[in-house]
Amino acid sequence: MTWDTTCPSGFSGGVSSDCEAINRSFPTTSGNCGYWGHPSVVGGAIVVPGGASHSSIIGTGDIHIKGMANADGKNNRIIIYQYTEYAIYHNLDGSSSSTTTTKFVIDIKSSAVTAQEIVAVYTVHDGTSSGNSISRVSCQINAGLMSYTYCKYTSTGAFISRKIKAINISNSSYPIGATYETESASDMEIPTGYWPKMMAIGVTK
Repeated sequence: MTWDTTCPSGFSGGVSSDCEAINRSFPTTSGNCGYWGHPSVVGGAIVVPGGASHSSIIGTGDIHIKGMANADGKNNRIIIYQYTEYAIYHNLDGSSSSTTTTKFVIDIKSSAVTAQEIVAVYTVHDGTSSGNSISRVSCQINAGLMSYTYCKYTSTGAFISRKIKAINISNSSYPIGATYETESASDMEIPTGYWPKMMAIGVTK
C-alpha cells in the first residue's frame, strides 16, 4: 500500500483484483498526511484545560494483513488484520505524550455469516503497554467450511490461549451457519506443548 503526498478525503482499505475493500474507514481532513505516510489529522495549536497549548497528530493507519482466505471469488472470505490508532501531542514546553492503540480484527463475509469482531486491543501510552495482541494466525475455506486459529498474548508477550473456530458456510451435510470453537488442546487431541506453537489450520473432508 503506497501513499503519495496528497491524501484523499477518506480511505476505506486496500482493494485487489476480485476482492472488495476492507470495511474500515480512515477519515482525513484538509488533505493532510501524517508523518508516517498514513492518513491522519495534523492539528495546529490547540488549547487544553489549564491553558497549555500544543500541537497534535491524530490518525489511524498501518494496516497489516495477518491472514486471509477466499472462495467463490469475493462471495466468501475471511481477513484477519490489525490497524493502529495514533494520538501524539507535542507541548510547547518540549514535553510530549503519545498513545498508540493497535486493534486486531477478524472480518468475515459469506452467504451464511457476515461479521466483524475486534478480538484483541494492544495499547502503548507514554511507553507503558497494556492489553493483548494476537499472532500465529492461520485460516482456510474448504469443503464449505471456514476455519481459523490464532494465539493471544499479554502486553509483555506471554502466551494466554489459542482459539480455533470453524463455521459452516455452505456444506449441506451440516446445518448452515453452525459453528464450532474451542481453546482446549485436548479437544483437538493436540499435545499441550504444541498448542502455543505455529500451526496451520485446514479442513480436509
